Amino acid sequence: MEDAKEWEKREESTKKEMTPNTGPQKRWIPPPLGWLKCNVDGAKPQEGSQCGLGWMLRNEKGTALWMGARAIPRTRTIIETETEALRWAMSIVNGFGYQNVIYESDS
Repeated sequence: MEDAKEWEKREESTKKEMTPNTGPQKRWIPPPLGWLKCNVDGAKPQEGSQCGLGWMLRNEKGTALWMGARAIPRTRTIIETETEALRWAMSIVNGFGYQNVIYESDS
């Protein structure tokens, strides 16, 4: 519950930081040479019986090497959804044999 409350406060402060019509300004930062970066995300709609998970593995040039997306049964909180996205991405990427991987989430 503490994590969910902290998440809600973060979302409120993020909305205040957004500039009109442009949203938050974020830029992908490449990993160091010899490393890969895996960006993960989870989506939990207000309604419905499913959540969405997604991930993308890129090299230092930003070239997409692998990506995945899938639906899962609805979770209780967005933090659970984000965690499932991270767990799934780590499982898949580890299965490919990659070792020097940075995982990044917007959470």
